[in-house]
Formats: sequence, C-alpha cells, structure tokens
Amino acid sequence: MSCVIKSRFKTTAYPLNDAYIFNGLLLGQFKSSGQTYTVDTALDRLDKIGSTQWRAIIFLYLSWVFIGTVSSVWPSLLTDYTICTFSASRWQGSLIGTCHFIAYAIFGALNGILADKCGTKNITSLGCLFAGYFMLLTSFAPSFFWVIFLDTLVGACCGAVLGTSATFTMELLPKAKRELPSLLLQLAFGMGGVLAYTIAMVMTTMDLSWRYASVLSSLLALPPVLIALTLPESPHHYVSRGEIVKAEKVLAQLTSENRMDCLPGKLAQSMMVKAQCERKEGNEWLLLFYPPRMFVLTMTLLVLRILTNVLYAGYFYFTPSLLKSIENEQYKCPPYSSTDYLRMMWSISSELLSVPVLLVASHFLRQRAVFFWTTLLSAIPLGFLLLPGLSTTKSFALVFASRTLHTAFNQSFFLYTPQIFPSACRGRGVGLILAFGVIGAAAAPFVGGFLVSENLFLGKLFFFILCGIVTVGSVFLPDTSGKDLENPMYAGVK
Repeated sequence: MSCVIKSRFKTTAYPLNDAYIFNGLLLGQFKSSGQTYTVDTALDRLDKIGSTQWRAIIFLYLSWVFIGTVSSVWPSLLTDYTICTFSASRWQGSLIGTCHFIAYAIFGALNGILADKCGTKNITSLGCLFAGYFMLLTSFAPSFFWVIFLDTLVGACCGAVLGTSATFTMELLPKAKRELPSLLLQLAFGMGGVLAYTIAMVMTTMDLSWRYASVLSSLLALPPVLIALTLPESPHHYVSRGEIVKAEKVLAQLTSENRMDCLPGKLAQSMMVKAQCERKEGNEWLLLFYPPRMFVLTMTLLVLRILTNVLYAGYFYFTPSLLKSIENEQYKCPPYSSTDYLRMMWSISSELLSVPVLLVASHFLRQRAVFFWTTLLSAIPLGFLLLPGLSTTKSFALVFASRTLHTAFNQSFFLYTPQIFPSACRGRGVGLILAFGVIGAAAAPFVGGFLVSENLFLGKLFFFILCGIVTVGSVFLPDTSGKDLENPMYAGVK
C-alpha cells in the first residue's frame, strides 16, 4: 500500500504502514528520512486543550477532592469518633492518623515503582478504587483494631493517588497549559476537606453515627474511577518504556482533537531520555542520586518534604486541639457540635484562599522566591500566636493566615518535585519524596493533636521553629521554571 504526494517540484510515492494509522489519521504523516520529534515537541505545539485533556484535568480534580476528604480531614475526625465509640485513650486515637500516613509513605514509594512500569493512570485509578473500597469497609469495623487496620489500607491507596495523579495529567498537557491546572489543585483538595466537615456536620445534626459519614465519603471514589476508563496512558510513560507506536497513537488522538496535522517524521526518545535508558537501564534508582549534585538535591527535597508535611498535616490536628485548649473544654461525646464544625470549616477554607495567593505569587515572583516568601510570611503569624492572653477569635485568625500561606508553599513544592527528576525515574522520584515526606505527616497527630492538647505553648513553639527551618531550606532549591519534563535541570547524565 502506498500514497502519492504531489508538489511543485516532484511526485513521490510513500509506503504506508497500517500500524501508523489511527482514527483515520496518518501518524507522523509519512515518515521522512531521519526526521524525528519528541513528546514535548508534539504537545507544546497544541494551542488549546482537547476533550481528552479536559477529562484528564477533571479526573485529577475529582481524585484530589476524594483524597482531600478521606486522607486529610477524615483521619483527625475518625480519631475523635473512635475514642467515643470504643472508649480508647487520646494517644491510642492518635495511632489512627499515624498508621494511615505510615502506610501512605511505604506504599507511596512502592506505587512510584509500579507507576514507572504500569503507567501513572492505571495506578491512580486503582488507588481511588481500593481507597473507596476500604473506606466503605471502615464503616462496618467491629472494633478499634479494625478501624486502625482498614484506615491504614486507605492511607496506602491514597499514597498511590496523590503521588501519580498530578504527574499523569501534567504529562498530557503542553508546557504552556500546565501551570493553571496545577495551581488549582489545592482548591480541589480544600474542597474535599470542606466536604468532609460538611458530611460530618450533617450526620451530627441528624444524630447519625460516624459510620454513615464513612459510607458517603467512600462513594466519592466512583467519579474519578469511571472517568479513568475513558483516558489513554501518558505518552511520556510509553516513550520511557520504548513503546513508541502506543505513544504515537496517544499523540495522534490529542492532535486530532485540536484539529491539527501530526508532526512530520517519527516520534523518538529525546537524547536525554535515551541516554538515561542506555546508561542506567535496570538501575533507575541511581538516577535519583547521580551525579553528586543530584544526590544533594534529592536529600534536600527529602528533608524539606518531611518538615513541610509535619506543618501541613499538623494543622488538621492543631485547629481542633487549639479550640479545646483555649476554651478549656473537657473531652466529650460526641466530640464536636455543629458550631465546632463550622469553626473548623472556616479554618480549612484557608486551603481555598491559598489558591489565589499562589496564583498572584507565581505571576510576579520566580519559583524559588515563591518558596521563600510564602514560608517566611507563614512563620510571622505563628510568632504572634506565642503571645499570651489571645482570644479564640484572634488565635484562629493567626492560624488561618499562617495556614493559608503554608498551604500555598506546600502546593507549589508538590508541583515542583516532578520537574526535578528525569522521565526514566520520575515515578520513583516522586514516590520516594512523598514516601519520606509522609514520615512528617505520621508525626502530625502527636505534634498537632497530642502535644498541643498537653502543652499549648510547646505545641505552638514547635510549629514556629519548623516553619523557620523550612524557610531557610527553601533558599537552596534550584529554579525549574520553563524546563521540559524530558529534560529537567538535573537529569543525572552529562
């Protein structure tokens, strides 16, 4: 089979290969001799977002709404619910959040390996499916042990979703279109937290058990799982695995939705990705620590991620503990009234306000400057919080301001991490950073909950010192603005 191409200069017959025909389009438009292009080149020429890319963005947001519900707010609420239901002590209740985030850490790293081998879309959708399933089983838990066990499994699945969902969607978008969907992720996560408090408040108002809230929360996993069935895998993943034909099919689909012609030539691995595969084949972990400057950068990211997660996850436990400490409330069952839920919902709305803060900061400042100023300004309200005699309203206002700025930093730092690592080990790199970072989140129930409840001043001082350390550490991070995903700043090859 062949096709004749006529021009003013000559007439040429080109052979057609059926393997390169997809949805009626010629992939690569007749492979010219020696002419190649990369995934980033093909994506960056798209001038708008097609239907597949919009579905990927919606899939990402719905995944984050679900995770914001079951992995941010829910463990802190579940702690207090189970203390009432099973007469557990305060420190035993803190084990729920700790085990949740330890499993998140361990399986976050393992899922990074699976994402590199099986694809980020598959791991994200399966993570949502099983997290919802174990969340549903939690509602039927017969004892305190089963609550811890099942919520630990929820945490393991959440590690898969949060670590791979953003990577999958960003790899389907052109470079110029990645920033806004990325920055709005925190909005989806915050909406998940607000939704969790709303469900809990409605259940309390209707005098229903926390088990009903668990059932309703588990149903939020269905929308992203159903959307995932309509999405292709990332072309970056296919190229890193050497499956060029599959990557070409995905790019042809995205190109056709933009009503554009495919690039002439053959899709190929970029020189950077090819060098990574040839030089480190079977040893992708080495790319995270070689050359030495990559080792320093990876270790810096690990430390900052741990400290950042102590602060970020700690706020979810810090707010209710601060409320009870200031008002000298004794522990009660049910643990919170409708008024308490409204106060905590107002506090978590800082997650939503962090989005415009980050948008404005990213517009006017370079990436590293965003890190520095958001962390520095978030430390100032914590310093004022150390003053004695503050009312409940003033204390909550200071926590709200600090939490807004730190959430903006946390989201910017989360989106920054995948840009550091090369394509051949991006899933491993992101999984490793998230896994070690959740060590900090595992400490949050004791720091933000137990410590603040026992000694309010020490708890506030601990948060202030950590925020200062993160501010100093952020200065040493490189700026990756405008870098290709296939060619990050420190790719591990010369």
